[in-house]
Amino acid sequence: MPIKTITTTVRPNTNVGFFAFTEEQNTHFTNVYVNTGKMSRTISRSPDNLVRVVERLFATVEDFEAYKADPVTRAASANRDAYNQANNHIITQSKLLLQFKTGAT
Repeated sequence: MPIKTITTTVRPNTNVGFFAFTEEQNTHFTNVYVNTGKMSRTISRSPDNLVRVVERLFATVEDFEAYKADPVTRAASANRDAYNQANNHIITQSKLLLQFKTGAT
C-alpha cells in the first residue's frame, strides 16, 4: 500500500534559506529511492516564498520504512531539524496511508 508524506516548512522571512540536503544526500536519495520507483517527490512553495511543501509518495510501506531506517535519511533529518530550530523555521509532518479500491463502484 502506498504511503504519502507531507512536510511543510514555514520560515519567518526570506533572509535565511530553507534547509537543503547535501549533494551527496540528494544523489543517494535519487539513486536508491527515486530511480528505483520506490519514491517520488514534489516540492512547491507559497507565492511569498515563506512556505515550502515537500510531498513524497512511497510505493509501499516497506519502501517508506526502509527510507526512514536508512542512515543517510536519519543523518539528513537530524541536520534538518537542527537547522530549522536554529533558524526559527516551523516544520509539520503528516503521513497518509493510501488505500485504493478496485473493481466496480
